[in-house]
Amino acid sequence: MYHAAENINKGINALGQEPGDNKQFQELRTKLRDGNWKEVSDTLQKALDLSQDNPRLDRDEVVRVINYIRQHGEAGHLDYPKFSLMGLPMVSGAIESAIRRVVNLRMKNNGTFWRVSKAECILVLRSSILSGRWDEDRKRTKLAMQRNRKLSMPPVRESAPSKSDARNNLSKSQ
Repeated sequence: MYHAAENINKGINALGQEPGDNKQFQELRTKLRDGNWKEVSDTLQKALDLSQDNPRLDRDEVVRVINYIRQHGEAGHLDYPKFSLMGLPMVSGAIESAIRRVVNLRMKNNGTFWRVSKAECILVLRSSILSGRWDEDRKRTKLAMQRNRKLSMPPVRESAPSKSDARNNLSKSQ
C-alpha cells in the first residue's frame, strides 16, 4: 500500500497543482485501499487531460504513475480488500524487517565475502530457522535425498585460483 500511495502522491505533484493539495491525495488513497485502483488511474488520467495547459505539468511522470497503477492493478497486486480478508499485511515493514534480520545481519559483516551459491544456501537455512520451519524443511530435504542419492553427495569443491595463477593470468594479458 505504501509504494502505491507514494506513487499516487508523485502523480498528483507531477500534475503541477498547488502544493499541499492533500484532499485529492487522501481521496485517491482511500479509493486505492478500497480496491478501486481503476478509479484512481481514471481520475489521474482525467486530471492529466485537464492539465495540458499547466506549465508545471510533468506529463511523463503522471503517465508513469498511471501505468504503474494499471500494471499492478491488473496483476492483482492492489487488491487490498482481498489481502485484508486473508489476514495479510498492507505494509512492507515486516518484510523489510525480515530482510534485515535474515540477510543483512548474517551476510553483510565486515570483511565477509560470499560466493553466490554459498550465500543462497545460507539464506535458505537461515530463513528456515527464523520462520520456525526448520524441522519440516529438514524432513523434506532428507526425503528428497533418499529418493535421489545424487543430492546427498557433497558437491565438487570450488577452488579459488591461487595467487600465482592470478599473477600468471595478469602477466599474460599485458
